[in-house]
Amino acid sequence: IKPMRKVIFILLLLPLTSFGQLGEYWSSKGNIKAKGLTFQIRVPLGFEQRDADRPNIVQKWLKDGTDNSKIVQVMVAVKYLPEEVQGFGKNEWTQYLKYEGGIDDYAEEWKQLGSAENEKFIKLDSYPGFYIDGFSEGRRLDLVLKVYYYNISVFVDNYYFNIYMSSPEKSVLESNYSLFLRLSNSIIFP
Repeated sequence: IKPMRKVIFILLLLPLTSFGQLGEYWSSKGNIKAKGLTFQIRVPLGFEQRDADRPNIVQKWLKDGTDNSKIVQVMVAVKYLPEEVQGFGKNEWTQYLKYEGGIDDYAEEWKQLGSAENEKFIKLDSYPGFYIDGFSEGRRLDLVLKVYYYNISVFVDNYYFNIYMSSPEKSVLESNYSLFLRLSNSIIFP
């Protein structure tokens, strides 16, 4: 009977450990940086929530922010689409991304920053977009900074929406891949 209690106990804990990395929903409603786009995302537990310095970054979460060998960051950004593509519907974006080289066009922009790999068409809460990962390199004064990333971009009405996870350590980023997927799948556009 005792071994059976252990099995039951482990099975009861399994949902807590598998889904325990996400907290309650955070909403962009009323956030001026969201530019009128309302969305919700579950908060990653163990991360410090911060307001972002840049104008298009709506919210960011940081874990181990004082240790470059462990730091991982999640950012959510919203930009207005250029006027010439505002008003495109889901079908037009799907056609462009899947069949007319749209993902390649966006991948070229990411490649200018460093590397872009594994680009593929995705849908997030029924909106078309793409996934891409790689690394970017930048300079600050005389330092070259390399950051590895996962990115999902979707086209929601007149907005370009991004969720982005990054770390200067590739192994740290890779160890958080399942969290990135869970966070992305938690996003809803009410």
